[in-house]
Amino acid sequence: MNPLSGTARLVWPLILSLGAFLGSWATACIFPFAGFAAVSALTTDLRRGLAAVFGVWAMNQAVGYSLLGYPTDTNTLAWGLAIGAGAFAGFFAARAAARLPGAIVVAPVAAFATYELLLFAVANAIGGLETFSGEIVLQIARNDAFWFAGLMAARFLLTRTAPALFGSRTTLQPA
Repeated sequence: MNPLSGTARLVWPLILSLGAFLGSWATACIFPFAGFAAVSALTTDLRRGLAAVFGVWAMNQAVGYSLLGYPTDTNTLAWGLAIGAGAFAGFFAARAAARLPGAIVVAPVAAFATYELLLFAVANAIGGLETFSGEIVLQIARNDAFWFAGLMAARFLLTRTAPALFGSRTTLQPA
């Protein structure tokens, strides 16, 4: 991959954050954090990936609390933090899986499983197990898969059309 300038290195994480802004409106409570975490793990180095995951989480929370009217009670705030922790855990799981054969499939599955397991543990502690029915988890998995595929396709197109900003190819292993 061609080395990118400092400014260019920020463009992709900023695009992911913009995607989070738009996606938060469209998906609200089923935002695809695991999908974004897997894309970040597969297409960025560690530092930019962490920044991207934080930016995506922060943007989602900002939209939720300021524009969608999320309540500001202790339980909702705790869930917001748990979701952030789950997104970071999913990112690290996807980074580890990125070194395996079939990373394009294995990484998002690892991110999703890790994210959901962490949230399931939180639900056991503070309530919310009803949101882990098979039907709901499957709906969330489909949503994450759709967003993962769309973001990876966007990354592929951007590296082909603007390599000075996005690099000359899509990286499928963490740098």
